[in-house]
Amino acid sequence: MYSTGFEPIVKVGETVLKLDNKFSICSQDPDNWFIVEFIEPLPSHRENFAPSGGIASGATDTDNEVTELYVNECEFAQWRFWPVDDIRVVPKQPQGVSKYYGETFASYVDPYILAYENSAKGINEIYIWEDDTVYWDITNKTDSTLTLARVDFSGYRFVLKPAGFTKEQLRKINFQYTAISFTSSVKA
Repeated sequence: MYSTGFEPIVKVGETVLKLDNKFSICSQDPDNWFIVEFIEPLPSHRENFAPSGGIASGATDTDNEVTELYVNECEFAQWRFWPVDDIRVVPKQPQGVSKYYGETFASYVDPYILAYENSAKGINEIYIWEDDTVYWDITNKTDSTLTLARVDFSGYRFVLKPAGFTKEQLRKINFQYTAISFTSSVKA
């Protein structure tokens, strides 16, 4: 699913299954299946997450939202993000749940992980369905207050149309598709 290069996850004409954290339920719902009609690169965006007073040493500014990352109805965006400053970034989808986590930890992205891990093997990639909210926690890793806590975003926009599958067709899934998660895989 993830690659070290940054290419669109699907191509025009391909089938997409919109996942939530209940795969078996959503795969049988015809409303979660789409065909890709159009793809375009989105302009890069730089967000400064530091509030007017800055982020104190070791502090975390939580639940930030970046509305510039959202797209229109029946569209999704694929974003990669890179911390510019010495900060730790944790995307949450939904609020309160880290997008990527293990049994005892929540994954994060900082400039050092990206340099060491060859673009972090996709840990700095996120998918946003329409204008579903993604929250961002930003932690200052330095010994002083940061007035700049910048993150760069680069991505693609995908315009979709409903696939029009029937429930009978979905019972016999015998076609290729790409399943894309727009939330954390936490069990509900």
